[in-house]
Amino acid sequence: MTFWLFLNSNLLQTIAVLGTVLVAYRIYLAQKRDTKRDAANIILSEIRHAERLISDFRRDGISIKVYPQLFMPRSSWGKYKHLFIKDFDDDDINAVDDFYNRCVYIDKALAQLSIASQLEQKANAIHALLPEIAWDVVKNTQEPRNEELLRNEYDSKKKITMQLVDPEPYIFSPSAPKGTIVQALQGLVLITSSNVGSKLKKIALKK
Repeated sequence: MTFWLFLNSNLLQTIAVLGTVLVAYRIYLAQKRDTKRDAANIILSEIRHAERLISDFRRDGISIKVYPQLFMPRSSWGKYKHLFIKDFDDDDINAVDDFYNRCVYIDKALAQLSIASQLEQKANAIHALLPEIAWDVVKNTQEPRNEELLRNEYDSKKKITMQLVDPEPYIFSPSAPKGTIVQALQGLVLITSSNVGSKLKKIALKK
């Protein structure tokens, strides 16, 4: 009788609720730990990619390419930074912030140096030049104007202009973006060999 009274008592219901809550909390902690571990691995992967390019630039110098490889094609630190507030001190947070910010600055400067970007600017400049050629033909043609003659004159001047401009092999190497890259590289501290890098690696290995 006492056993059945216990089964129907509030105490058993309370124990059952507490057990459910405890299980749910343990699942939550496990998921949170897994999320932090996965985030640490993602961030380490991004940092290692950037550090490989930093090493290449410091060794070989800055080169102009058609499509330069970005230092930070994905920036996950801002998305996951809140997960590491309890693990990192202010100096750690600032170090990773600075690393990512400098990589973003370098990527923007590389975009200005890229051959693809320069070719696009060249195409835009040529496109803007064509109306000027047309206007020059019109204003220098006496009345009455013959449409066919105007078209022939325009086509002739456009052909001459394109023959001069389009094959131009020169690639501009602006100093300002290069200066930005050099400055960013000079003050850039590698993360994986630092104290915060060791903390990240430890978190990334947790099971």
